[in-house]
Amino acid sequence: MHEAAAAHAEAAAIAQEIEDLEGELDALNHLGQVQAELGDFPAALASLERALTLAREADHKKTVYEAHRALAGVYKRAGDFERALHHHEQYHEAERALFNEESDKKTRELSAQFDVERARHEAEVQRLQREMAETAREEAEALVRERTHELEQAQVEIVTRLAVAAEYRDDLTGEHTWRVGHVSALIARELGLPEGDVALLRIAARLHDVGKIGIPDAILLKPGKFTPEEQERMKAHTLIGARILSGGHSRLLRMAEEIALSHHERWDGGGYPLGKAGHNIPVTGRIVSVADVFDALTSERPYKQAWTQGDALAELRRQAGTQFDPEVVEAAVRVFTREDFPRLMRAEAESAARAKPAVPSP
Repeated sequence: MHEAAAAHAEAAAIAQEIEDLEGELDALNHLGQVQAELGDFPAALASLERALTLAREADHKKTVYEAHRALAGVYKRAGDFERALHHHEQYHEAERALFNEESDKKTRELSAQFDVERARHEAEVQRLQREMAETAREEAEALVRERTHELEQAQVEIVTRLAVAAEYRDDLTGEHTWRVGHVSALIARELGLPEGDVALLRIAARLHDVGKIGIPDAILLKPGKFTPEEQERMKAHTLIGARILSGGHSRLLRMAEEIALSHHERWDGGGYPLGKAGHNIPVTGRIVSVADVFDALTSERPYKQAWTQGDALAELRRQAGTQFDPEVVEAAVRVFTREDFPRLMRAEAESAARAKPAVPSP
């Protein structure tokens, strides 16, 4: 027997004897690959099938997907294309299952981190409130506001990093969320919203798709049409985002949660996830919906060309009264057709490049 094959076979035998499942799976996998390289396809298939059986019994998803991939390669080299195709399909199915498991784990970890920050904030506020009995009330309240602002800033930075991580998966520039934030603010100002709300919306709108962190790449980056199951999974990003942002005490995080949940609702009630209609949809969600679609239409992606501004504006007007709030659409058209619109966006870009996302001061 070849030296490398003999070593892996011995390692597999020892691991089996001492009941080291991880070691046995690893040794069998490597043994099968070495046997395949030596052209001993029957032996390679036996080793890899043994690894696959053990991995399935132990629900060891990573080894299941690795074994299917290796078996597909061996069957292909052996000329058995039907079995090669079968294992290739099983490999992709196992890979998706593994990714979904890891993605769910990542979402849980990030949500837990967010909860820790929130609990730390609440504990700090309670401590400071106790100190108010021992110090001048005015000074203590000012300190509470300052500490609360700092802790809210930490929370915003966490969810902003999460939103950027989600955005980079289908927009390599990472600029989509930034543009949606600033365009939403310009539309809100055009509608006459208070400047305080405009400042909050500029930041909160950037978190509208934070829930995409929980959507597998196989769905998020799919160039073709979604299956009904994939469509429902994609729609869930609104609920995931709202859950991640839920429980925040600041106006900013409450607004961000509201936007994450409502930016795919439609004026005619045909949207998701709650099927709200008209003015029952929060105005922030109605604004971000228009800003998000306009930027998506006018941006180039791997699966589509960018629309011209004129075509995008025509589409917004066509959907006014069905998908979009007509008043928001008209405000958006006025913003986008202003002669100084490109200059305003460039100025915002230069300003944002010099500063981190921040919570507006109380």
